[in-house]
Amino acid sequence: MKKILLVMISLLFFISCFENTETLKSENRIFRTGDKYYVYYNGNTFELPKDLYLTKTKKVEQYFTTGILKQLNIGVLNKAELLNDLNKYFPSGIKYITENEQPVGSVSIPVTTVGSEKHVDSIKFEKIIVALPQGNDKGRAEEEKEETVVNINPEETLKGKKIEVLNANGIDGFAKNIGEKLKAKFGLEYNAENYTKPEVMNYVVVRKLNETEVEAIVSETGLKYVKVFEDNNVKPEADFIIITGNDAQINFPVEILTLGNESAVSEKIQGYKPKTVKTSEFKGEKLDSINDIKVIYNPADIYTAKLIAKSIGGGVKLIADNEINGKITVISKN
Repeated sequence: MKKILLVMISLLFFISCFENTETLKSENRIFRTGDKYYVYYNGNTFELPKDLYLTKTKKVEQYFTTGILKQLNIGVLNKAELLNDLNKYFPSGIKYITENEQPVGSVSIPVTTVGSEKHVDSIKFEKIIVALPQGNDKGRAEEEKEETVVNINPEETLKGKKIEVLNANGIDGFAKNIGEKLKAKFGLEYNAENYTKPEVMNYVVVRKLNETEVEAIVSETGLKYVKVFEDNNVKPEADFIIITGNDAQINFPVEILTLGNESAVSEKIQGYKPKTVKTSEFKGEKLDSINDIKVIYNPADIYTAKLIAKSIGGGVKLIADNEINGKITVISKN
């Protein structure tokens, strides 16, 4: 009888833990995976350097246990302290602390260096946080997202905007041709001239335009590869800058992870010369359980990722991942 009771109690405990794990998937939380630290906040995952100071005296890694305590699954001794210090940066609050989750994609939290110490760049991070859906508004914001995008018409909002088209590929008239194409389409003003040095990659410097406007411009240029570039010294008066490289010379791998030897996605993005990789999982996630096509990219390559997603068609999920550099990964089980 005692054995039966013990089995029933163990089963109930297991079910309870499973339900709690499922519930936490949508909750704001911090978790440690190996020696890396992540915060899941309002549907976005931020990576925190282990030597990042959350207060004047305490780094992220110092809140967490090591050695025998870690082996005993005791991750944090003073949970209230950690959550309280995190909540100074996350307005909707961080509620839970977990261990060994596998983030599908993450973006590094903005950091500023003071002497030899890393601290959160509060100004940059606040701008990121303000742009995110907050608390209970998240679901409604997701539902309204498509409608909001539709209401922005770049052919209207770009009229009169001033952009710079800087030619870095040495091809005569290249910048002017792009400028004229954009002027005819959107009624914007442009200045075309040579860039200060040769470049192979195409770059954009985004200052005053929103994401939908940038997408429209990039799509109209006909460029295949575009990387976000930050430089306050280049044409500081311009709303937006394009630095044109040469698509034909760009070596930027696009890989397709799929269950078979071939993928239907490959035909749709042949212009990017994708490489198909046969595999059964990605970062611990089984491909046969994935229904959506995912395009995983470094934040600097967001507009290349959007061009690829547009070529693939509907049902594509874009995921920013700071750990991916110099390539874009497409996940499709078929």
